[in-house]
Amino acid sequence: LIDNTGTIINDGTIINDGIIENFSTLNIDGVINTGTIENTGTLINDGTINNTSYIENTGLIENNGYLNNDGTLINDGTLNNEGTIDNFSIIDNFGTIHNTIDGIINNEDTINNDGIIINNDLLENTGIIDNSGTIDNYGNIFNYNSIINNNDGIIYNTIDGTLNNDGVINNDGTIANDGTLNNDGVINND
Repeated sequence: LIDNTGTIINDGTIINDGIIENFSTLNIDGVINTGTIENTGTLINDGTINNTSYIENTGLIENNGYLNNDGTLINDGTLNNEGTIDNFSIIDNFGTIHNTIDGIINNEDTINNDGIIINNDLLENTGIIDNSGTIDNYGNIFNYNSIINNNDGIIYNTIDGTLNNDGVINNDGTIANDGTLNNDGVINND
């Protein structure tokens, strides 16, 4: 158990098979191989996080490096991405994910969104995005598999946004398009 109420600056490697509870500031310039991270403070990643277990964020994560998710990532706070997030497992978003300019999110498994996703650069989906929240696209979304937009879901493709669909979009909610929608797949609108 690492229980941080101060500041931890990591320039090396932390192999965590237990729990890291961060209530203050955790700066990562090296590598963390995770067991469990519970963040209620600020986690700044300029290195690499390899999540093979569980990350729960109710604070702020600033990802400027590489976040490899092979476990479960629950965001109930704010996750700002200016680096790369590769998702090979589950991301449950109840807060805000802001994929900023220069941010890349590659989803190869499942993103469940009950919060807000703001995409300013690249979101590439070869898995499933299950949306009951809001997705605001100012950048590029490439869907090669499945987007489910549920009854409460809103997908807003802004004037600067491009939504490329080569898979299937099942829409029971609202899709508002002020930008470019390239459809080489299937859009089912119920």
